[in-house]
Amino acid sequence: MSNKLELFMQSDNLTMQQAAMLDEMHASINRLSRLNRSLILLTRIENREFSENEAIPLHELLQEQLDQLQEMMQMHDIQVEIEAMQPVFVEMNTGLCEILISNLLLNAIRHNSTGGIIRINLQADELCIKNSGEALQDEPVSLFERFRSGGKFSGSLGIGLALVSKISELYQLQPSYTYEEGLHVLRLNFQKKNRLIPPFFRIASNSRSII
Repeated sequence: MSNKLELFMQSDNLTMQQAAMLDEMHASINRLSRLNRSLILLTRIENREFSENEAIPLHELLQEQLDQLQEMMQMHDIQVEIEAMQPVFVEMNTGLCEILISNLLLNAIRHNSTGGIIRINLQADELCIKNSGEALQDEPVSLFERFRSGGKFSGSLGIGLALVSKISELYQLQPSYTYEEGLHVLRLNFQKKNRLIPPFFRIASNSRSII
């Protein structure tokens, strides 16, 4: 359907109204396609189909994702402040880790204000991402539910943080949300509730790794 619409949209004899209708239909189909992929991914995570793990340098992945999203942040005049970026390694599936970080950053961009800020603090036991924006109307816990969105961004499927929650659950991370001094604060705690360092968590120390 998407391919046929794209061919139709290239026709020379379309009126302005027809072109607008086709563009709206194309956007809706793309949204359904993204939703389908997200729901399939959620199901695969719930079925624990991702078993191949490796030590991932979270600090490097964060910087790569920030570089990739630079243009999007510039469009909204959003400034990034790095409060801390300690070398931290997590043992996860590479694809899931990329989705985890990407969704957290996209959430901070989409639900920000024009001319706002994003503050990133990566410590040995926690990743904290803060962004400016209006306070939520719903209960914070609903943010991690499917099809719930904390803002009015039209491109949001309301499923990004649900993926964050499922990936965190799989690797025993602890996501949390608060609203502090005009900033949305999302935290990922790398330690279990008993505060012991879990087996998938590593901290880089000079040229060696401490497990």
